[in-house]
Formats: sequence, structure tokens, C-alpha cells
Amino acid sequence: MFISVAPLKNDNFNRDLKRRWIGISGNVGLYSHERRHLDGFGHVTCKGSDNMDQAYDEKNLSPFGVQWWLYKNWLTENLGVGFSCLSDSERQETAGFFVSTCEGYRTGRFCGTAPPVTESPASWRPCIDPTTKPLSGKPMNLVR
Repeated sequence: MFISVAPLKNDNFNRDLKRRWIGISGNVGLYSHERRHLDGFGHVTCKGSDNMDQAYDEKNLSPFGVQWWLYKNWLTENLGVGFSCLSDSERQETAGFFVSTCEGYRTGRFCGTAPPVTESPASWRPCIDPTTKPLSGKPMNLVR
């Protein structure tokens, strides 16, 4: 697999972005998208673009479909990556990124069936202390 992207400036802002969940998740989404191409998913032409997916199907995710699915499930915490443990400001910034990216994919990357509208959750799950061992028989420590 070969991925070519324009490099970000190597300044403090971009170095910091690459270390934060918003930047890390963007890279995971990009790599997952590109990996789906190796499974035989190409892009199709419609709506004046040749960089589209045919349709969204959760049983057989296309390249943009897998990105949408990841962002939605990180946002709703169906994939537990500690999103609720971010600071309030970083969680809100990242949630805004996920919601706007999902909407952009939903409206601009599918020729046929598109994924549903994604909204930020009304509340967040409690942050679970990652140093607690749930198999130890002790209750897990909630962090807030």
C-alpha cells in the first residue's frame, strides 16, 4: 500500500496536532480508508466527482464508509478509546470534527445510499481509569 499526502508544515501546531486524538484518529481513518482499496474497493464517478463511493453498507464498508463508521463510533463511544477522558475543550473540539466530517462524508462521498445523520451525544460516559484492572475483582475507578 502506498499513500501520498502533502506533508503538513513541521511547526509546533502540526506537531501537537499529530499527538492529539483529533490528529491520531484522522490518520487511523485515512489508513483504514486506504486499506479498503486493497480489498478491491475503488472509487466511482457521480455528482461531478470521480472520488466517490457507490453506497454506504455497514455489512460491507467502502473506503469512505469505514471512515464514517470509525468517526461515528468513536464519537458515540461504541469503540472505547478513552474519548470521554479528554478535557472538556478537547472533547468538544474533537466531537465537532467527528460530526462535521461525518456530515461531509454523508452528503458528499456517496452516490447512492448514504449513512445516517450523526449528532454529538447529549452526555458523555464516565472516564474509566485505565490503570484499574477490571479482572482483579476490585471495582473500576471512575475519573472526573
